[in-house]
Amino acid sequence: MVGDIPWGTHLCQFYETTKDLIETLIPYFAEGLRNNEFCMWITSPPLDADRARRELAKAVPELNKYLEKNQIEILSYEDWYLLDNKFDSDRTLQGWIDKEKSALSRGFAGLRLSGNTFWIEKKLWIDFVEYEAAINSKILSHKIIALCTYCLSRCSGNDVIDVIRNHVGTLVKKEKEWIMVEDAVQRKTTETIYRNTIQTSIDGFWIIDKEGRFLDVNKSYSEL
Repeated sequence: MVGDIPWGTHLCQFYETTKDLIETLIPYFAEGLRNNEFCMWITSPPLDADRARRELAKAVPELNKYLEKNQIEILSYEDWYLLDNKFDSDRTLQGWIDKEKSALSRGFAGLRLSGNTFWIEKKLWIDFVEYEAAINSKILSHKIIALCTYCLSRCSGNDVIDVIRNHVGTLVKKEKEWIMVEDAVQRKTTETIYRNTIQTSIDGFWIIDKEGRFLDVNKSYSEL
């Protein structure tokens, strides 16, 4: 439903039921496994790690093969977000980067992740919103795709705005169909950061169309 997306993409989903999570996360991770990506699924009620594993096995009969070669980890939020019973945004962010580095060293194409935020208490909301904002710049230059899931009934109107603002795209269900709502401001910001990263790189970058015509180059390429 989303289509092809580049590395460094940070999406979110608002869900109402366990079925909503299964409808999106199962194909999301199944595709990642087929693409030789390392997958990390951080679960929380209403879909715990055991059920997530069972549901994924229905769509991916060879799941045990992927588990044996450590291509996917399915963990509870307590074992990732709340180590030592506290949320540390810096530690969590660095954890994703470390997982990506490990995945690449083992021959995987990159890291595909998802974390369910049902566990977040109101007193942690501001810290988590700042963490979500930091993800955008943190993963932009990494081979990471992230999909964060939020329970709609636990979000106020202001919470929804916070979530949408921190993601380039939001999956929402309209009647029986899932649609993608893009945040034009966030997308523009992401594109600007991406462009600035390329323009200041010591490596040469160039963009061509299907006919081989140059559309853009950076300063380093011009010098080369």
